Amino acid sequence: MLFWLLIVWVRLVSAGKSCTGTTTIGSSEEASALAACTTYSGTVAIATDAAKNVALDGLEVINGNLTADSATELCNLSGNALRHVDNFYLRELAALSSMDFPLLTSVDVIEWSALPSLGHLSFSTPISRATSVNIQDTFLGSFEGLGLGNLKTVGTLYVGNNKYMENITIPNLDTVDTSISFESNGFDANEISLPVLATAADMAFRNATSVSIPSLTNITGDLFVAGAEGATFSAGSLEEIGSTLTMVDSESLSNLSFPALAAVGGSVNISRNPNLTTLAFASLQTIGGDVDLDGTFTSITFPSLRTLRGSLNLTATATSFDCAALKRAIAANGTVVEGGLACTDASGDTTVSAAAQQQQHILVHRSLN
Repeated sequence: MLFWLLIVWVRLVSAGKSCTGTTTIGSSEEASALAACTTYSGTVAIATDAAKNVALDGLEVINGNLTADSATELCNLSGNALRHVDNFYLRELAALSSMDFPLLTSVDVIEWSALPSLGHLSFSTPISRATSVNIQDTFLGSFEGLGLGNLKTVGTLYVGNNKYMENITIPNLDTVDTSISFESNGFDANEISLPVLATAADMAFRNATSVSIPSLTNITGDLFVAGAEGATFSAGSLEEIGSTLTMVDSESLSNLSFPALAAVGGSVNISRNPNLTTLAFASLQTIGGDVDLDGTFTSITFPSLRTLRGSLNLTATATSFDCAALKRAIAANGTVVEGGLACTDASGDTTVSAAAQQQQHILVHRSLN
């Protein structure tokens, strides 16, 4: 055994290539031999026929990739000294049930998918920054043990189709540079809490029971919500959405609260939310695109709206909604709807104001005041 281990070690360190390039680890002996490198530059790949337990003990830094793909027997993956990995890729690992990297504090990219047995993590030291985190189709019940408790900045974060993940809390995340998405997590509930998040680019929430974003003030891209399973969606501090606002296909949603929202740079689409009967955007002043509203609305108010650079297209099926009253309210507010108004109520009556007619009406209204 010692002679065989020596051969493996010589192979790793020979010709000056001991700690660079691509190395494939399939056995505990090969993993132990890699410990001769405290820093490895390249790719450390777990073999598809790797043993059940692979421990990368002694290795401290991987300037490159740590990857395992379709290693059907791999159950446990660990590294007692690993502090940094550039890119950490795990895919199609049906038997992987636990990972233990107690010193790992720095990872640029985490991409894990199709890990149906992974229910335990132990990253006891926190990661404060990551370029990309993508976790989907795992057995994980929460983010605990992932080491994201101190994560403050992330480029891209995607968490999706983790059926046992009913609670997602990232307590110190304050900036999302590119996008953040939560999709179809949890069987019966999925509660998302981002208590100090202040600014984000694109945001998407699908099938969430509740979303808590009390500190969010600015979204530079899109806000997309679909299939919301909670009664309320609230963004109490949100002042600006740089691109589009979309709230669709949410049967449970009955209360939408954006009290501070003043500007939407693109379009607004609020449709197919059967229990959402009231829309009130008290502070909204400008909308840069079209507004499409379709639902059982009884009341819609935009008291501060001054400029809508697209069209307003509304279908309201509640018998108490009156398109003519909406048209009068828009005129009374002095709102400029550059693309015109098309409104259909429960009676089937359609109120249409072409863009030119709308602007002329408003100019007359302003001249009278």
